[in-house]
Amino acid sequence: MKLLFHCGLIFCAVSSVAEAFFDNNEVFGKNRQFIGVRVNEILEAKYPNLHLILVNPYNKSQTAAFTLQNLTTIYSNSWFNPTRNTVIYAFGFTKNIDDSLSQTILDAYVKRGGHNIIVIDWSAYNGVTVADYPAAIENMKVIGELVGARIAMTFRNFATLRFHLVGHSLGAHLVAYINRGIPKSFLTPQIPKIIGLDPAGPYMYNSSYNHHPLNASDASTVLVIHTDMIAFGAPVKCGTIDFYPNGGGKTEVQPGCPPLDFVDQFVATNFCSHQMAVYYYAESVANKGTNAFAATKCSSYDDFVAGKCRSRSQQMGYSAREYMTGDFYLQTNKIAPFDRGSLGVTYSSSTA
Repeated sequence: MKLLFHCGLIFCAVSSVAEAFFDNNEVFGKNRQFIGVRVNEILEAKYPNLHLILVNPYNKSQTAAFTLQNLTTIYSNSWFNPTRNTVIYAFGFTKNIDDSLSQTILDAYVKRGGHNIIVIDWSAYNGVTVADYPAAIENMKVIGELVGARIAMTFRNFATLRFHLVGHSLGAHLVAYINRGIPKSFLTPQIPKIIGLDPAGPYMYNSSYNHHPLNASDASTVLVIHTDMIAFGAPVKCGTIDFYPNGGGKTEVQPGCPPLDFVDQFVATNFCSHQMAVYYYAESVANKGTNAFAATKCSSYDDFVAGKCRSRSQQMGYSAREYMTGDFYLQTNKIAPFDRGSLGVTYSSSTA
């Protein structure tokens, strides 16, 4: 039984402003690149509380906030080192930088070391209640493209090739829009890697809404971890590399999560599986083991359970081999540490 996601029907249509302006205007449409910066400035004014948060890579409690307009000053902050890899993280619907999911991601990157850490703080625009979800989607699309445009203007000389984008739930779609917002004509190339942590499913993969969700064309590598396909996550494959731990939540909850409550659909426990993608990925970031989250290529979860899949050369999460595309399955532990190493490619009924 699939959860029904009931939300309000009022949409905040700001994201279509620039699109309609360019696409439906014969004169301006031909000069999109010339006037695009000015239109972005007008749209940016609608989001005065949007910030990019630079996190001290050695102490996550220390942060520095930048607006889109002053993002170029990030180079003067000693916490930003252009020779390091850079991760940009976007949290999901109703979340913020201080919630447990965001803090789990920050903990993992601080532990791993060697990264500039930036968080897209769109908490003023990502909703408070379920009724805010449609408006949050529309804000997400505009914010993503605005951030992408500013990244293109700030990080030149191919610096973005050392970047990767990570997003959970609605944040996974936001980071896709960031890459779409980087103009192809700029010297700044698109960011080569996106990690989608159980991308939000409701409203996003219904073509009638035309929301253009995260898909395999959004970066050279689009790595997706599916954990709640039955309810709040994407119901379909949407990456170049798709991982389905414990079956991806297509028919049952993740190990250790309580059964779904079909009466009170938005009770906190129903989001357990949706959130597990964050915990799995964070553990993969912090764990530098060569067999961490070993996964096997397989045509279905049924085949995985039946032991019909033998390849062991892929790893779920941070250390995934980008050249190995396709669908991959593995089994995790019920509690942390979730990684079963090489044992994870063999189904065990006692672990499920």
